[in-house]
Amino acid sequence: MVLMAMAIHILSGRRKGQEFLVPDEGGLLLSRTEEGDLAVNDPEAPYAHARLELQNNKLTLTDLDSGQRTFVNRAPVETAALKEGDRIRIGKITCMVIALTRFSKLKKPAAAAPAQPAQPAPPEPPGAAPGSALLSGSLEEMALVGLLQLLCVSGKNGVLCLTSKRGAGKICIHQGHLTGAEMTPATTASAKRVLFRLLRWKKGTFQFVPPANDEPAATLTEPTEQLLIEAACENEMFGVEEDDLPPFAAKLKVLPFKTSGVTKLTPGQMLVLGLVKTHGTLVKVMDNHPEGDAAACRALAELLQTGVIAAA
Repeated sequence: MVLMAMAIHILSGRRKGQEFLVPDEGGLLLSRTEEGDLAVNDPEAPYAHARLELQNNKLTLTDLDSGQRTFVNRAPVETAALKEGDRIRIGKITCMVIALTRFSKLKKPAAAAPAQPAQPAPPEPPGAAPGSALLSGSLEEMALVGLLQLLCVSGKNGVLCLTSKRGAGKICIHQGHLTGAEMTPATTASAKRVLFRLLRWKKGTFQFVPPANDEPAATLTEPTEQLLIEAACENEMFGVEEDDLPPFAAKLKVLPFKTSGVTKLTPGQMLVLGLVKTHGTLVKVMDNHPEGDAAACRALAELLQTGVIAAA
């Protein structure tokens, strides 16, 4: 019988890359000294900094009088219910909540639980054969990073198909390793850059389908864990929410300055304004920005908010 266990994956600090399982009983104590379950490298932190507890399959983080130095998704908290993909900063340590697969020797109960009302299935993503999905659901219910970790830890083969208002995407997995990433509309960005874009999606649906008979050559060659950690660090500093921008395929137009009331633009905004005039669509502006997606999206969001540009 397969069960889910919760753990934290360390993204920064001397324990970077390590994972700590949250026990079913007793919780996980984060403290200033090695006497706790996980030492927080912060000399100003109290000896007992925070506690993670798992009860009835619900993970809770409680600040233990640390002076508002415990953050969940950048917000200071005293107590917070956690879910997969949440990012925690405690002292100088940044970590992420992940789910792990474990196995129980308990047999399944003989009597099945009462059937729940059927939920409408998400639409079949482009390229997926009808009824072929091995796993499907909503990105709002299961964070994409946690989903990929689950598939990779269990050594899966297949394609994770994503659909959202941003567009559509595919992430290829072979024997538990990320091997490729594609998106629609078409892009000239590298597979790694496409993967990082897809990992920023928080809304939409996913379906995990069997691999094609003729699997394409791998375009992602770096270790999977390294890719996910890099994406998490980049996305934590991204500064632009998904809803702040139109879909990738959206055409952009420059509005007359007199209607926006803007009299001066920053060099970064001027660069993006030129890319809008030259390339016309959001995805092409991102593809051609020399400083990467974060700089492009921040400038795009600022220009959209001030009315210098708009979706055509």
